[in-house]
Amino acid sequence: MEYEKIILEILNRICILEQDVKSLKNNTEFNKVRTDDIVNFILELKKNAKERGKHYIELVANDLHKEFGLKNRMPIVCNAMRKAMQSGDEILHQTKSGYSSTLKIRYNFN
Repeated sequence: MEYEKIILEILNRICILEQDVKSLKNNTEFNKVRTDDIVNFILELKKNAKERGKHYIELVANDLHKEFGLKNRMPIVCNAMRKAMQSGDEILHQTKSGYSSTLKIRYNFN
């Protein structure tokens, strides 16, 4: 395999994701992040992890909340995490409310 080419492509995708997040943070409408914006971000994380040969990725709501620079928007983060789930994925931790910063989901790649 052409590992160097693969690594360069992954690094390029990471740079693009970082630029996208920076532009979102600079956008005056950043606080209008929607559930689907977070779902798309999760799907991209899943895609990148799978391409790196990972068998799963675990995400915690608080980490995503911070990544997007949100304040008091945990429900949309938790909803997005659940929306991004597919058959075989599992919730590793959740509270009674279902909208906690500690919600943790394992997305499996089968």
